[in-house]
Amino acid sequence: MYVNIEFLDTEQIENVITALHHKVDKTIFIGYEDVPERFKEKTAEFLRDYCDVKEIVYKDVSKTDLYDILQKLREVVDEETNAGNQIFFDITGGEGLILVAFGMLAKEYSLPIHQYDIITDEIHEMNTDDADPISTYTELKKKKVALDLDTYIKMKGAVISSKKVSGEMDTSNATFIKKTELLWDVLCDYKEMWNKYAELLSGTLGTKTLYADAIVDSGKVADFVDFENYLAAIQDTESIHKLRITTVSEENEPVRKRISFFYDSEDMKRCLIKAGNVLELHTYQMMKKQSFDCKQSIMIDWDGVEHKERGKDVLNEVDVISIKGNVPVFISCKGGKMDEGQALEPMYELSTVANRFGGKYAQKVLSLVHPMKEVNIKRAEEMNIELRYYGKEDKC
Repeated sequence: MYVNIEFLDTEQIENVITALHHKVDKTIFIGYEDVPERFKEKTAEFLRDYCDVKEIVYKDVSKTDLYDILQKLREVVDEETNAGNQIFFDITGGEGLILVAFGMLAKEYSLPIHQYDIITDEIHEMNTDDADPISTYTELKKKKVALDLDTYIKMKGAVISSKKVSGEMDTSNATFIKKTELLWDVLCDYKEMWNKYAELLSGTLGTKTLYADAIVDSGKVADFVDFENYLAAIQDTESIHKLRITTVSEENEPVRKRISFFYDSEDMKRCLIKAGNVLELHTYQMMKKQSFDCKQSIMIDWDGVEHKERGKDVLNEVDVISIKGNVPVFISCKGGKMDEGQALEPMYELSTVANRFGGKYAQKVLSLVHPMKEVNIKRAEEMNIELRYYGKEDKC
């Protein structure tokens, strides 16, 4: 039997990285007694279900007593050695006196030590003069268990909910996606007024069907020529059809115009009446090209258990999330201009969700159209949030 002995870390990916790469039969975690039982249960569940580890054992040790750690760890090593098992020490994520104890006993028992770099997904092997490293055991090598988003979130003890986000759009529709990319050019041309015009389409021109028909006055539109050009540009993308604009005001009266058109689809209507949707879809398409897995507008259930009763689930919506290797990327999309207060709230929300469901290796990104103020740029840097600006030149 092949046994992997490692430090039980609160960062889940560090606990399972060896089992993702190697066919170990048993994992023994050495950790502190204050680690929650539910965390241990979720770790064991993931190792069994996704990595085919047959046996998982937890051994609590002292945080401050090296003798206690050495004594208990020595008991574990002796028991496995007497059973004829091959032992490997994994110090990925290791810290404190446990790390010291691993090094001492590896030398004493001539046992191999290895550590994974989570970002690069590379293994580093130590004391190879004293013991055969894990990489030399060809029977343990396997194709790495690929971490898609569902698997990664499951590893964190949560689940991507089957519940639909309000206004979710069909990103599998190639024709729709192609039109949204044409809309991206329109957004870039009209970014100063994009949010305002979206408010007009959802308000004054609001409709429950695909047919919009309303009288718009100069109190709603400061520049009718610009608004008409905007609508014409949208029609050129075939996102709306049969656009008609007629003046209904009398001479010397405030300008009033009757505007009517048909939306191409319900999804296209959602794109145009909610200002951030085109940016979100564009960001999704850009990330999809460089990721193993990418999803847009999803809900994450905190405890991994979906309830039928309303209000029982604790959910968080994520605009875009992707993963490549062991690193997930959480993205919040903001298409409007944000002053200090408006900028801080999404940054805190993004950090909370990314830290909970992505862990310390997760990347946090704010996808933006408009530049942020210097004070908010500095705050984003302090929170390790990347500010990503997309422009007309960015094509999917």
